Amino acid sequence: MSIIDLTTQTKISAVPPRAVIVLGFFDGVHIGHVSLFDEAKRLAGELGCAKIGVWTFDSKGPRRGLTTTWEKCLLLKNYGIDFVIYESFDEIRDLDGDSFFGEHIAAHSPAAVVCGFNFRFGKNAAWSADDLCAFAKNSEIGCSVVPEKKLGERTVSSTVIRRLIESGEIDSANELLGHPYSITAEIEHGAEIGRKMGIRTINQRIPEEKVRPKAGVYCCTVTFDVNGNSTTFGGICNIGSRPTVNDDPKDITVETHIFDFDGNIYGSSVTTRLYRKLRDEQTFDSIDRLRAQIESDFRVAKETLKEILI
Repeated sequence: MSIIDLTTQTKISAVPPRAVIVLGFFDGVHIGHVSLFDEAKRLAGELGCAKIGVWTFDSKGPRRGLTTTWEKCLLLKNYGIDFVIYESFDEIRDLDGDSFFGEHIAAHSPAAVVCGFNFRFGKNAAWSADDLCAFAKNSEIGCSVVPEKKLGERTVSSTVIRRLIESGEIDSANELLGHPYSITAEIEHGAEIGRKMGIRTINQRIPEEKVRPKAGVYCCTVTFDVNGNSTTFGGICNIGSRPTVNDDPKDITVETHIFDFDGNIYGSSVTTRLYRKLRDEQTFDSIDRLRAQIESDFRVAKETLKEILI
């Protein structure tokens, strides 16, 4: 188990006593999760608690997620969470409900716990949110279950958001997330084909554990350090294998042109935030046609970013 103090981004040895602890996986840290955090803040005020924490676990399965561990911690901090308890799923997956609650929740002496309506725990996910409340009551720990969150007719869930991203519906995914879907990775050297066309680009790889957006061209912003200051620029990126200039369909990159920037940031870690898919990835029969399409894409991306980021 790791306990991370989000205020210092360091590991600590013990959970603060009488905290309000929110339980869940929190992939994406979306607007449904924010409802849980809001309820935790309400309870903390009512009970006079100084700290709000999140209990979660790692995921080493084949499914790609919306956030890396680092991204999840950063988002949790931004939403006012003070600390995170990270458990190994392998250590809790076969526990019965009573052992799970007693050894992994009540042992931290929380004042209250909060979960979503669909929270499940214990071996084979056999125990429900109602069972959690029953265990909590027996231990004189407060418990609150937050109902389903909807945006219009659409249920807010990590599963729904993953499907939207995989289908290229970034606008809709971002609405449910409450923030733009992002990819943070170091810049790699590419084949410099863009440079030869007079169009400078940066190249990134999508982290293996992250959901991969549908191949295509997206308007985006990019954030990185310039002279020690975090700076954001508009941009346009192609996610895919670049079939006009690359014969390997499995060679997936995020290739981005940054508007109004001409510096050298090779080796830097860059966060690319996606806002809207402009078109599918295409194969062109010549470099000249590719260049003409790119120039058209630039105009559309700049206008789209003006509209979205107003």
